[in-house]
Amino acid sequence: MNPISYNTNLIRISLLSIALTHTAIAGGPIDGHSLMDDYLQNKASASTDPATPPTAINISNDALVFNRGATGVDNDDFDEKFSLAKTLTSIRNSSGATTSSSNTQLLNSLRNTFKVNSKTNGLVKMDLQKREKEVSVSAMSPSAIFNRFDLSASNGQHCGEYRIVYHKNNGDRFFLSFEARYPNPEPSRGKRGCFAVVDFWKKIGDMSKADALVQLEKFFYKGLTHRGVKLPVAINFTHYTHGTGQVRSNSFFQSPWQLREFKTDINAKGEAVFVADTVKFNPLAELFADEKSLDSDALKALRIYFNHDFDTYVDNLLAPERRASNPSASDIINGISLNSANHYNEFQSDANTNDNTANGNKKSLNTIISNKLSALNLSNYNAKMIRNRAEAMSCGGCHQNSNDTEIAPNVNWPKSASFVHVNEQGVLSSALTDQFLPARSALLKDYLQKITEPMWRFAEVDYSSTYNDFGGYYNASSYPNRSAFAVLQADGSIKAWGKSNAGGTNAPTDKGYTKIYSTNDAFAALKADGSIKAWGHPSGGGTGAPDDSGYTKIYSNYSVFAALKANGSIKAWGYSSAGGTGAPTDKGYTKIYSTWGAFAALKADGSITAWGYSRRGGSNAPTDNGYTKIYSNEHAFAALKADGSITAWGNSNSG
Repeated sequence: MNPISYNTNLIRISLLSIALTHTAIAGGPIDGHSLMDDYLQNKASASTDPATPPTAINISNDALVFNRGATGVDNDDFDEKFSLAKTLTSIRNSSGATTSSSNTQLLNSLRNTFKVNSKTNGLVKMDLQKREKEVSVSAMSPSAIFNRFDLSASNGQHCGEYRIVYHKNNGDRFFLSFEARYPNPEPSRGKRGCFAVVDFWKKIGDMSKADALVQLEKFFYKGLTHRGVKLPVAINFTHYTHGTGQVRSNSFFQSPWQLREFKTDINAKGEAVFVADTVKFNPLAELFADEKSLDSDALKALRIYFNHDFDTYVDNLLAPERRASNPSASDIINGISLNSANHYNEFQSDANTNDNTANGNKKSLNTIISNKLSALNLSNYNAKMIRNRAEAMSCGGCHQNSNDTEIAPNVNWPKSASFVHVNEQGVLSSALTDQFLPARSALLKDYLQKITEPMWRFAEVDYSSTYNDFGGYYNASSYPNRSAFAVLQADGSIKAWGKSNAGGTNAPTDKGYTKIYSTNDAFAALKADGSIKAWGHPSGGGTGAPDDSGYTKIYSNYSVFAALKANGSIKAWGYSSAGGTGAPTDKGYTKIYSTWGAFAALKADGSITAWGYSRRGGSNAPTDNGYTKIYSNEHAFAALKADGSITAWGNSNSG
């Protein structure tokens, strides 16, 4: 890769500005610290004789990878459920693009980036190798699905990456990897919020391949509710765009083998497209070599600042030895990183001698490495081992260049499967099976041992704030049952006990429920498909539930349930005078609020419809719009507008 010179003074001033602003995040992005880093640090510092024995949790490799050709996998079913067309369609449909496009156009936007012979990173223009080759949507099939929870942010900002790798079925070898960064479904809980995601994948490992494929299809394309937590669709435009995940290509169209990286974006026409991006943690190989007389001014300037930051990068590469005095081979292999700043990275990573950073002989970098080794008393290490580590962190290194190279005394980097880590038949590399998967399994086990969740989820009242906000006990989304309990198990089945005519008996006997709601003396349970089952006292909503599906949430007051559909329509049942009848018949509602015996529903335009006992707020709701939220107590409602004004109605003695 040969950077092309721009104006020397302009480059040097700009790079100085970049370097100065980068010092606060030297070593990579602020959110670059992962749960794997935490796990290895804690492992190194843990007592050899823990006071409490670890919980017996088994993590199967099937919880980490689903690959074609594996025992029990129906390849035809895999091809159908995870077709490339389905993935591209999901990305387009979630893009918010103002101009429609086809899957072929979206794939062609990626292919068209191979027709460009240069691209600029910062102010440095870098040469690119043109690689023009036709690839159709139908010509590719899924190779494997990967669970990369190990890439989760240690602060819980996201829950790692979930990847689908596709291969070209014939002719020149070509792979595409869709690597979605998955949002934390419960971000307020930090890394604990990822529990439902981890538990879902653990359950995948315990299922038959046929059942696992059904659930994985939901996770990637439909979204689902697991252990009462709504897990969003993984294949989403926003999970591959700038600042999130990425799509990578692995091509053999012409020599050398090459990997590139892409992001989703919207072009000037309003279409969803893929755009070329830098290959992360793949610095220019020239930065590792001594200056040459024919080097461009741009390269000379960039090399100065790379040399300045390399001190931090060596710390990252020596992280295992900095954590422990005698780290295991596994902890070394899984514990090193480079995290080079993006302005050093190139747009293609090649598996050849010229692009191998370990072959660079820049003396100042070797001096930095030697000083670090001396400070850690690592006299049996040498600079070449650490340079091999840096190359192993690049795509070209991990996929080929670093195979079997020495990264510590008697420790060699594990081997790929000839430029790939999963091939067209779904066969995994020895690097995966011997090193990476066992470490990821250990991390999952450690997380589940430390982040415990209750086996049961009771019918809960969502207190909007008796104690912490306006509103209160009667503004909860579900009124508490006074005489019975109902609990939801992990498989979606329900157990109930207590007063028989209040719902203590006759709970549904099937599975697949995601949440339970209640009135004073009845329960209603919602399934993943939006269907509802109610039981308990008839006057409290125990009968009369709708028999269709598509409902997203259920609300209640003392004796009535009100269910909201995805289209904003409402169905209510229970005691007639308290709102069991009189619900609005139009659509477009976004949320329902309640008092003891009435409801108020808010529309997207901020208008309100109320029904139920008049003296409890069932009438006299405001007729204008622009309201953003409703609060309530036992007998009255108060609606808040965006401008801060409030309108109240209901019993005048209660507000």
